[in-house]
Amino acid sequence: MRLARPAARPRGVEVVPLIDLIFLLLASFVYATQSLSEHRALPVDLPAASGARVDAAGHLAVTLTSGGLVYLQGEALSLEQLGARVRARLAAEPELRFTLDADRRADYGQAVKVLDVLHGAGARKVRLSVRPAPEPAAGPLR
Repeated sequence: MRLARPAARPRGVEVVPLIDLIFLLLASFVYATQSLSEHRALPVDLPAASGARVDAAGHLAVTLTSGGLVYLQGEALSLEQLGARVRARLAAEPELRFTLDADRRADYGQAVKVLDVLHGAGARKVRLSVRPAPEPAAGPLR
């Protein structure tokens, strides 16, 4: 007695699972790249503003903590060292932009000193970082 065997399928490489895998890898790289480029400074509690936009690409991060410490790209510096580093960076790249990430509990006078040091060193493109303000709660429906 002979048993009927199903016809043999042609052998080859299945392309659809490979395409799915490539799209998964692409999505993972896009997500990882966006999370890295969002904020490259130290974590501080930024004040909120309704017109806040996050765009840190191409900026050097100057961070002022609530304790009054100043950092340039994560490296602790005095105000004099900050001025010297900014002058050196601007000599190499005159169109360099800076972002001041000041903690909302930081001393206002200290933030003004940091801005004055940046301006005295030749930085003309300085912006302040803020976080987006929370959306107002919707009132009850009538």
